[in-house]
Amino acid sequence: MKHNLKPQNLSNNFQFLIKLSFFTLIFSWIYFNFIKPLDFYSDFFAVVLALTAIIGCSFSFYRSSEWGFTKSKVGLSLIFTSFGLLMWFLGQSLYFLDSKLTTPLGLYEFFFIFIDPFYLLGMYFLAQSIGTFKYLKANVSLITLPILILILNFILVSLINGKDLIKMILNFNLEDIYILGSIILATFVISILIFSKKLGGLYKSALYLILFGIIFQYLGDNLFAFNSNEDVNGSLSDLLFFISISLITYGIFKLDPRELYE
Repeated sequence: MKHNLKPQNLSNNFQFLIKLSFFTLIFSWIYFNFIKPLDFYSDFFAVVLALTAIIGCSFSFYRSSEWGFTKSKVGLSLIFTSFGLLMWFLGQSLYFLDSKLTTPLGLYEFFFIFIDPFYLLGMYFLAQSIGTFKYLKANVSLITLPILILILNFILVSLINGKDLIKMILNFNLEDIYILGSIILATFVISILIFSKKLGGLYKSALYLILFGIIFQYLGDNLFAFNSNEDVNGSLSDLLFFISISLITYGIFKLDPRELYE
């Protein structure tokens, strides 16, 4: 009996520490940005963002090994999600480094641009693992819903950003590629949430955390693109990115395959 309680207690304590750290950092961001501003806190939060991404990357890869790596759809999903988080870590680290150099390297964009494609592949295999596409095939008429969501996303972004929709699609500068990737990823995630009638069963909360983490990524991407004031360390978009990465990482933590045998 004692032997069974120890791992459970360890897990509960670890989850408590994750939640405590998460909410402490959010409230500290609010406090040091609006109540008692501190110059160094912006840099501190930028470093925390990079560290959160590499922790999430490591944990996602570890969880993938528990699911058999490429032998399962969940394992494949976690591999690509870990790659997306790795791109986050590398891009954020170089972005922070550039903010301290008199001659910026400008290499961070090379890594940031791969975040959404890796996330998209991760969500694709996640959707396969929970049978999203089987439900979609059984209701072919529902394919119009993701298309409508995609169109509405494009229209919303073009209106807010003051850009011509056709030009935004045809002129592939880096800023527009970020937005396009974010729109496609968010559309896919929203479709998963709509089409998956029984989302994950035992892992329902874990999957919701991951999927809503992607939605926060979408919000952060668009805020960063729309507002030039966000181009600083510790900005509001950084807070949204931190929430996104934290939700995805916590969701991955809860995808424990050992629960299947308890």
